[in-house]
Parts: sequence; structure tokens; C-alpha cells
Amino acid sequence: MPVELAGEDAAAELERAFAALQLKRMVGGARKKPKKSRAPTIGRSALAERVRGFQERVNREDFSELKPADLVAAYAWCHFRTYSNVLPQDLTENGAWKKALLSAGRMLTQEFEGDVAAMLNYIRWTWGREAGREQWRCENNGGNGGRVTWYAQFVQRRLLTDYQVKTGRAPK
Repeated sequence: MPVELAGEDAAAELERAFAALQLKRMVGGARKKPKKSRAPTIGRSALAERVRGFQERVNREDFSELKPADLVAAYAWCHFRTYSNVLPQDLTENGAWKKALLSAGRMLTQEFEGDVAAMLNYIRWTWGREAGREQWRCENNGGNGGRVTWYAQFVQRRLLTDYQVKTGRAPK
């Protein structure tokens, strides 16, 4: 049943409400713009917890059912041990944790055909070599020099190529 407006006051009130609604839409108040989603980050304490969790796996010698997050934790654990107990803070930057996870997963699939043990051997090889280089830098160069970043470990293929050359493990 339609509602009848009685008199001029009701019509004027309706006109004002309609004008206010149009103004609101023009200004943007009626529709809120969606907020940009940010890539998930990991805080320093959460990163430290991941490193501790991987240390527990090492102590138990339990490397079963590893996921890309565990491979990134392995990287962070190796970084921590090699560079005088310093966590890789670049993993805590906006979106870096997720990018590292995706990159580790992609490398696992594309380069190691899903063989987690083979990828762990690559990570172990990388950090065995880096530990020797870091020791030399500390003894001869005052500790100055580069470091292995998550990007170098999981995205760039220079370390992977060096690993394949040294071990003869070329992709199939």
C-alpha cells in the first residue's frame, strides 16, 4: 500500500533527504572505498619463535612433513647461527614473509620436484659455504661483506646454480 505524503512539509522533507543522499554519494560518503589489503607480515617475536621451532626440529632430527614456512624458518635459523645470532630482519618488512613463503614453495616445486630433503640439502650447502666465508670475512676483513638474504636463497638462482655445479645435481 503506497504511503501518501500529507502537505507541503512532507514533500519538502523528502526533497531535502533526497538532496542529502545525492550529496553524500557525490562526496563519497555513501560508498566506502575498500582498504588496500596488505601482504601478511611476521613480527620479530614471531620470527624468533619460528627459529626456535626449527631449532627444536633440529634437536629432534624431525624433518618430516616440512612446508614452505618451515623452509623459510630453516633459512632464518641458518642466518641466525651464521651471523652471530642476528635474525634476518628483512623478513619482517611488509609482505616479505609471504613473498619468501611463496618463493620457497615455487623453488621446491620447480627446482626440486617437491623433494623437501633435496631442498634442505641445498639450504644446508648454502649455509655451510657461507659460514666459511663469514669466518674469513671476520678474520681478514673486519666482518664486512654481504650476506645471504631470503631473496638470494629462494628467488635468485645464482646460489642454486653454484649448488648444482658443486654437487652435480642438475634439475631433471
